Amino acid sequence: MSVIVFSGPTLGPAEARWPIDAEFRPPASQGDVYQAARTRPDAIGIIDGYFDRVPAIWHKEILWAMAQGIPVYGSASMGALRAAELADFGMIGVGAIFDAFRSGELEDDDEVAVAHASREEGYRPVSEAMVNIRATLLRAAREGVLSPRTHAALIEVAKETFYAERSYAGLHEACSNQTLPPGEMQGLRRWLPGGRVNQKRDDAVLMLQRMKEDLAAGRRPARADYTFEHTTWWELVTRRGAPAPEESAAAKALGEQWIEDELQLFIPRALVRAAKKQEVLAERGAEGASGGDPEEEAVALEWYFRERLLAAVPEDLESHVRNVGMGSVDAFRRAVWREYAYLKHR
Repeated sequence: MSVIVFSGPTLGPAEARWPIDAEFRPPASQGDVYQAARTRPDAIGIIDGYFDRVPAIWHKEILWAMAQGIPVYGSASMGALRAAELADFGMIGVGAIFDAFRSGELEDDDEVAVAHASREEGYRPVSEAMVNIRATLLRAAREGVLSPRTHAALIEVAKETFYAERSYAGLHEACSNQTLPPGEMQGLRRWLPGGRVNQKRDDAVLMLQRMKEDLAAGRRPARADYTFEHTTWWELVTRRGAPAPEESAAAKALGEQWIEDELQLFIPRALVRAAKKQEVLAERGAEGASGGDPEEEAVALEWYFRERLLAAVPEDLESHVRNVGMGSVDAFRRAVWREYAYLKHR
């Protein structure tokens, strides 16, 4: 039996090995699930994943893994987020955090985000996840340590704190100048060491146990009933890996004849697609065909870089536009919006 699990600050390498015999890999970043699926494991489990300054797990690589008949489980952290987003396609979500995201009770990614130490230090978390704080304070309220008013106030303060700075000590300090009952805060301080809830860890262990039971019983989800789209970009990425940031001017590495040949081969298809795009957008009216409002264009720009280029929107957008040969930033924004609107409304 071959199982691959991506874990880090939620469940350290040593303790993660308890519920199931698996290969535990570091938190997943973009491309890691695809690489894992290429080895054809019996199952893949996602607990932790990178985000922020590192490209996050691509939805499409999870879809590809499941299309190969590989069960993919998610829980606790990044795994819970992706499972909530892809449950309709067959990804198996486990735990209270997954349930909360799936139902819409939770929506923000920062609910599961934490700052953590390096791989050499075992990915030790150095901040507290908001979902853990919620579970802990709810338990304190149910056990009579906190009144409903104090519970609500503490939740609000914790949520307003930047995810990398969340901690119980910081929560006490932030509330020191508020008019919260001193007796309740002192009681909470005494109660915390034994009453603290680590919901992320609980959910992660639950997922590993579920994976072990499913595999032992031979239970496998139904094969994905969607058609995986082998887009040009997917084929490019899987052949050569995601482009590095410094490759924004990729044409520099190609001979002019190679580029010209490629353009000649694909021009007929591009002309047909451009005509169809114009037709679909024209149905939205003249304004829709020429561009979107600033807010919608910003959403389109974020979508384009995340889904098509597997990267964040560059700070120097003008340089990127210049490298790809577009005449201006406005022209680039308009082209991106048209593509986004076309795929959305076709």
